[in-house]
Amino acid sequence: MKNIIKFLILLLVSINISSCDAIDDLTEEEENMVLYIPVNIDPTDGVWATYSNSSQIDIEQWIGDEWFDKLESIKIIKVSYKITGFHGDEIGEVKAKLDINNVVTLNDEFIVNDAYINSTIFELKDIKTVINKNGLLTAKYSGSALCDEGGLHFTVEVTVRIQAKYKV
Repeated sequence: MKNIIKFLILLLVSINISSCDAIDDLTEEEENMVLYIPVNIDPTDGVWATYSNSSQIDIEQWIGDEWFDKLESIKIIKVSYKITGFHGDEIGEVKAKLDINNVVTLNDEFIVNDAYINSTIFELKDIKTVINKNGLLTAKYSGSALCDEGGLHFTVEVTVRIQAKYKV
């Protein structure tokens, strides 16, 4: 009986130590990076006009000094955007392209007012694209627009879902 108890205690201790080692090595977290891109397009007088706007986040600054040194890798796993704060031509439309670090691209065509009123979310899932941790996360929103009086004035709220792997 004493041998069985000793064996069980050794087994529990070894399981506990091995599970702690696995947890101590790497930790993965999913987080949202949110960028806001203001878009202001003057009336295009019936002709498609191009536009290009961007916003960026310094990855090191966003993560913070304490965790950045422990950061092993970053993957983009989902990108989405929606139109916020719209005013202007109610039938104005865009052919939009959203690029994230020139590696993830979404292309959409829509009437801006409709997307705003319906809180439409444009998204791309299951991406799993690794990005350089020592740089910027850049969102570039460009394309062409067709609008009349009032132009198009809105904000694109971009959400980049990342998976960060840390060594702890």
